[in-house]
Amino acid sequence: MPETSARLLRLLSLLEARRDWTGPQLAERLGVTTRTVRNDIERLRSLGYPVDAAPGVSGGYRLGLGAALPPLLLDDDEAVAVAIGLRTAAGGAVAGIGESSVRALAKLERLLPSRLRRRAATLATATWRYRARVTVQAPAEQIADWLPATIAVQPTGQDTCVIDVGSDTPHMLALCLGLLDADFAVDESAAPELAQCLRSLSARYERAVSSYENVVRAIATRPGPRPG
Repeated sequence: MPETSARLLRLLSLLEARRDWTGPQLAERLGVTTRTVRNDIERLRSLGYPVDAAPGVSGGYRLGLGAALPPLLLDDDEAVAVAIGLRTAAGGAVAGIGESSVRALAKLERLLPSRLRRRAATLATATWRYRARVTVQAPAEQIADWLPATIAVQPTGQDTCVIDVGSDTPHMLALCLGLLDADFAVDESAAPELAQCLRSLSARYERAVSSYENVVRAIATRPGPRPG
């Protein structure tokens, strides 16, 4: 059974690496018969992988497109490239997918070996245009659960920690700090643009609260119907 599972992973990797394969080509790569290849293709299909097949001498196999997203096999360089791409998107380089990119990046980095996490943190953090060292009024464990694994969280007390974060835009960095759901202080090394974005967000939220309170107050003081 372990040999079969390993062969299925190798077969899937081959199908992902090239568009079309003939049965004999796959059999040669895997060191098995074409009949075993056919059986393994059926196993992949039963696991949800849409493998298309064309009959005949010129026919072969191709990994098709499916509605479900099956597991994806990546080599070391591909995994690092995906992590860097997600980190770039999480930094606000692509509008509208920042939060989704943060969640996807956190999932991926939990699966990466430590050597690849270090590589991704070094090809990625070097590209940050805006950085900040932030003291957060929350336990390190709580903050680490929210942040990607490549961002170091240094405990400085039972209920405080320090993080070094960054982004391509000061606005996205300010938004990400707000998502920590804890009070924080930014040190003097941060760019002035970050302070301006934090100030703008603070004023915007204050206006939203004031508007809401005015509506509630107006409803509460609205005269009711007069008695007949």
